Amino acid sequence: MIKGGNINISFILILAMFAVSTSPVAAEILNQNGSDGIMSAFWRMSLACLILCIFSSINRPGSFNSKKNLKMTIFSGFFLGLHFACFFIALDLTKMANATFLGTLTPIFTLILEIIILKRRFSNWVYIGLTFALVGALIIFLGSPLDLKNNDMRGNLLALICSLILAISFIISERVRQSENTVTYTRSLYGSAAITLLILAVVLGRDIFPEDGQIFLFSGFIYLGLIPTIVGHNAFYYSLKYVKPTIVATIPLAEPIIASIIGYFLFPLFLMKSELFTDYWYYTIIGGSISLLGIFLVIKNKK
Repeated sequence: MIKGGNINISFILILAMFAVSTSPVAAEILNQNGSDGIMSAFWRMSLACLILCIFSSINRPGSFNSKKNLKMTIFSGFFLGLHFACFFIALDLTKMANATFLGTLTPIFTLILEIIILKRRFSNWVYIGLTFALVGALIIFLGSPLDLKNNDMRGNLLALICSLILAISFIISERVRQSENTVTYTRSLYGSAAITLLILAVVLGRDIFPEDGQIFLFSGFIYLGLIPTIVGHNAFYYSLKYVKPTIVATIPLAEPIIASIIGYFLFPLFLMKSELFTDYWYYTIIGGSISLLGIFLVIKNKK
């Protein structure tokens, strides 16, 4: 039974990995056609919430078992909204490879939170891996001018911040998911994230409706809400009941590789211009490789 359960969770996480890896490419397409980071993030969360609410009206998964879990879910949704805002804005500012890689360093931050907040202790190899991962991220930062007025640097910082924010959301989600249904949890989570993004849009003076009501953009928003979010993120939150946050958070680490492959075949000219032949592109490759080695050490030695 345990073996079968492990196989099922592994399949779910692999499916989630491919689903979320299409998100950066879809976001790039939307950005090139008139959307921006907060607009894409808002509609992604709003439509995912709407789809789950429609599903709930048919399937009736029930409500929360406690008000405390509902409050924690709303709190987690606030962080999830900030995560997507930072990630999509980072895609606007920096190279897709940088944004997707720095945006998937979540397992490093979940590990740090487990050490600091949950007081968990690990082997020396885990700490060595953590050091490698952070050094790799620093090398990627050195590939951009050390100037906050520079778009690449600002985008890199936002991508790194979005990893930290998602780690907080995962830590909260692990606790709530022990006693709550996945659909019940995620519909409220995405709804809270959508409200957070709407408030951000108002505060920052961003539009949430595309100019001329472009149907193409709304089809892209539906895709983001359905595939990377409901298929991808729902699989993550489902798995959090059975697998620790740091392990779940490692799955998106394949996102930069898969997204780059998809982007290469869909937009070879765009990718060559923005990812492969820009100045200091080798910082991303070297830093990314060192960070991946560090994360491998963390996962291999984290019990």
